[in-house]
Order: sequence, then C-alpha cells, then structure tokens
Amino acid sequence: MKAFLSALDRDWLPFFAICAFTGLRREDKLEEIPANLAKILKPFVRKSGSVRPKKKLQLAMETAAARAKIVWKQNCLRHSFCSYAVALKGLEWTSDQADHSIAILKRDYREVVTKEDAAKYFSMLVTNQHLSSLSGHMKKTTRPRNSERTSSTAKKSVKEAESTTVSAKSTPAENFTKLVELHKTKGPVPFRPTQRDYKRQEKLVCADSLSEIAFDDGLFKDEADLNGFVRWILRCQTKR
Repeated sequence: MKAFLSALDRDWLPFFAICAFTGLRREDKLEEIPANLAKILKPFVRKSGSVRPKKKLQLAMETAAARAKIVWKQNCLRHSFCSYAVALKGLEWTSDQADHSIAILKRDYREVVTKEDAAKYFSMLVTNQHLSSLSGHMKKTTRPRNSERTSSTAKKSVKEAESTTVSAKSTPAENFTKLVELHKTKGPVPFRPTQRDYKRQEKLVCADSLSEIAFDDGLFKDEADLNGFVRWILRCQTKR
C-alpha cells in the first residue's frame, strides 16, 4: 500500500489515502479520521474544494501501479481497509466506518490479517515526491521571447541524446544492457497495465539477456521485432 500511495502524483494522494484509511465510498459520510491519515492530509488542508483532481481516475491508478511495480486489483483499497480495521478496531467500528454489515465483515474480513500488521497499516505515513501542476508546488512556466531558438536547440539536444543512446552501430546486446540500466535509474516507461507494450516491457526487464526471451507467447513475433522494441524503449527513456 505504501509503495502505491508513494507512487501517486501528489495531487491524487489525499483522495487515495482517504479511500485506503477510511473505507470511504463516494456516497458515504466520513465517520472518523485515523491519526496517520490526519498527518498525511495536513499539507493539503484548504477551506473548501474537492479532494479529487479533475483528471482521469483510472489513468492515475494505473500510472501509480506501474511506478510501484504492483498489479492493481479492483476495490483493493476498500478491501485492505476492512481487513485491517476489523483486526485492529473490531467489527462494530468497521461497520460504522465502512458502511458494511457486520455479517459481511464476519464472512469476508475476519481473521484475514494479524492485529500486529493492522497496527502497522494504521500507523503508515507516506512521503510523496511525484509533483504535478495541480499540487501547488510547481511554478507556472512562461514562454520566453526567444522560444523558437530555444525550441530548436532543445530538439537538437534531444536528437543528439537519442543518437548517443541508440546508436546504429550498437549491437542488440548493447542496447539491451542500456535499456536495463535506464530501467533501474528511471523506472519503467509508464504504459498502462492493460497495454500490450506494458507486458512486452516487463518481459524484457525480467530477462538477464536477449537470448532468454522466447517467441512462443505472442508478445514478440521474432528477433527483429524484439530488437526494434528495445530500440524504441530506449528512445522513450531518453525523452523522459
């Protein structure tokens, strides 16, 4: 959970933290704010306004899951809350907080986790470094007067960097080594988990060498397709 919350764009953190530590659904009324959640929300306090940014929720979840290298499961925040809350605070408190019947809590969530793990869950704090334009921590940039010259210079620099990273003289093995190094320093190219390229990238970085990658699962047609994908990922990493 901590890995996922830490991987969110910063303006999404309040929304997902509330879901994770209160079991709140869109139509529910908040009953109680746990102490750890109050600390997480403190930097975001304002007089009014929604805690949910005007952005695509699904994209926010999938991007954070990819950054955290986890598989996102439907309703996992609410399920996590109910499991840990039942273990630490009991059935009645969890029923009031999550608006679940005690019968359902007994059936689905009792004795799923230990009380010790539940205590750790409700003491969790999150340090989030992924800033975004809505977070209030990024200054609005203005276009300089010499923007055309700056733009052409920037494009030239990008092309030079790309040519350095993906050289025509580089062997497939050398490109693969560069890709793995960039993956370690920059993380994965943020494809959605539902995209085919997400699975292709995962297969690449999990291998120790290109020779280990088989063509029997349909992700890569042949060696040319594999090498072309490696070069494309390298170009994507260079632009990040």
